[in-house]
Amino acid sequence: MAFTKEASLYLVVSSGLLAILLTASRQFSWLDVSVSTVAMLPVVLGMCVGQHMRDNIAPETFKGRAYCGSGATTAKETAPQINT
Repeated sequence: MAFTKEASLYLVVSSGLLAILLTASRQFSWLDVSVSTVAMLPVVLGMCVGQHMRDNIAPETFKGRAYCGSGATTAKETAPQINT
């Protein structure tokens, strides 16, 4: 199975389990559900843009850019903070 399919399956399963557990909680609120749904809109938009980009460029190019972006994000998050 390809990495992207494995990652997607992991996210779907974990999100489903989390939703089931949260709705069973006494502190469950439909307001929280609506706020979370609105917060997911940028993610959905990014997925649509990414799929469109992926369909229009070579798979090797897309994979290289995805890994480059992932590496840049990781480097930024793990770099030591310099206080000026």
